[in-house]
Amino acid sequence: MVELLIKDGNMEKVLVVSKEYSLGVSGAGTYIYSVIKRTQKHKYTILANLIRPSFNKYMDNSENVEVKCKSFTNVRYIRYVNTFLFMIYSFFSSLRMKFDCIVGNDLVGNVVALFIHFVKRKPLVSVIHNISYEGKMKFIRHSLLKMIFSSSSMVIVNGKKLEDDINKSFGDCHKQKMVKVYPGVEIPPFEKIKKPKKNVVLFVGAIYGYKKGEEYLIEAFAHVLKKVDSELWIVGIIVNRKFGMLLKDMVNKLGIKESVKFFGFVDNVFSYYDVCDVFVLPSYSESETFGIPCIEASAMGKPVVATDILERSGAVVEKKTGIVVPRKNSKKLAEAIIKLLKDKKLRIRLGKNGKIYTKKFSWNISARKFENAIDKVSR
Repeated sequence: MVELLIKDGNMEKVLVVSKEYSLGVSGAGTYIYSVIKRTQKHKYTILANLIRPSFNKYMDNSENVEVKCKSFTNVRYIRYVNTFLFMIYSFFSSLRMKFDCIVGNDLVGNVVALFIHFVKRKPLVSVIHNISYEGKMKFIRHSLLKMIFSSSSMVIVNGKKLEDDINKSFGDCHKQKMVKVYPGVEIPPFEKIKKPKKNVVLFVGAIYGYKKGEEYLIEAFAHVLKKVDSELWIVGIIVNRKFGMLLKDMVNKLGIKESVKFFGFVDNVFSYYDVCDVFVLPSYSESETFGIPCIEASAMGKPVVATDILERSGAVVEKKTGIVVPRKNSKKLAEAIIKLLKDKKLRIRLGKNGKIYTKKFSWNISARKFENAIDKVSR
């Protein structure tokens, strides 16, 4: 257990509202969980929507963190109903609690935290992961973000790309409020799994829909197989079942079923990083503001193939830790993968560079910056 550091004899109480709070479901959920579990100064109460009750066993929080997860399992696949129930549950739960500061994580958590802020009159810290929305809800979501930014005492962003996006979309009037707390990487103990005789191309990420480029990767991999004997491993929980079925249908139609494996949620993703020869994350949505799997793969000494979105975020460095390809371009994606699979020396060089580069990304450092932000707001 982490030894608690109590300031002035009283530990400040912080309420955190986050739709997701666990590893492997989403970047936002992984981020807030990975930071808060390493905190020492404050006492945290987490209100979260646990998508799967079984995920409780993967949580390893310090004794200053109390998690109050509610799982609406009967409607977990109905996105908006599930979200609405979580918001109602979180708001009314907060009314019975005593705390000194509120932290909202991602849009849903921040909307609830905003209402709690208005009612309880406690300072608000907003953790933002994405402002790039599309479709009919774009205007409403941007209006909510304006209210959140205006009401927040501090806005925490996960890097330079998101900071630039906010300044571009909402003006630089909130610039003084923003604090960059980068994601980190920490390699835990992991079990060795058997590596096939073939090369392994790995993708890691929750399957939400048209965002991370899985469909372009599968299309590209059909071309890769014509040049290099290999397997594609797709690791990550399938949140959007319809999109997950579409990907599997693509695999069947392309005739590559025997070479593509869907693993779903896994206990420890680092076992899979360890086995792979090339890691690929072909995200094309601007809502991808960092790309934690890229730095995890680099920390394991693996070369990365990613799009310019991940390059802008700092998750991959062209010709240093990996190869950057255009978005939605399966041909260029295939060429980059083939190049790495055929050139072992290049793979080793990029992998070594990746290990050095990712040393600056530390969850412990992120946790200290997060705590300092809470301290400033509380004062």
